[in-house]
Amino acid sequence: MEVDPLLAAVVMMLPTWGLSWLVLLARRARTARRGQRASVPPLPGGRAAGVVSGWPVLAVLAASAASNYLLGNPSWVLSLRLGGLTVTGPGTQSVALWGGLLGALLLGERVAVRMGAGLGVFAAGLVVLGLG
Repeated sequence: MEVDPLLAAVVMMLPTWGLSWLVLLARRARTARRGQRASVPPLPGGRAAGVVSGWPVLAVLAASAASNYLLGNPSWVLSLRLGGLTVTGPGTQSVALWGGLLGALLLGERVAVRMGAGLGVFAAGLVVLGLG
């Protein structure tokens, strides 16, 4: 079956966005019943600690989530089409591999022998899956 990647992204996005709107509307209704103004509570630390909080943080998080849905999901559907589930599934779960490598390279994290062996086995498994 052929599915347009953008349509798949929209369908994957609908439950999350629908639930988000329901939570927002319920919160507004609850605060309106109390006679309060609906507001976004500041994040821990607040402005006194020099941390930006409230609406700017929520705007950045919303933009990040939207880009994840609008760029990540269509890319994932295209990778399913090109590589199949056998390669795409483990490939998208390789966050531990990249986190370990980038942590060692950029942050100077120590890579224990077991962790290095696990990363090597995982990378080799991805290569074997990719070869077919």
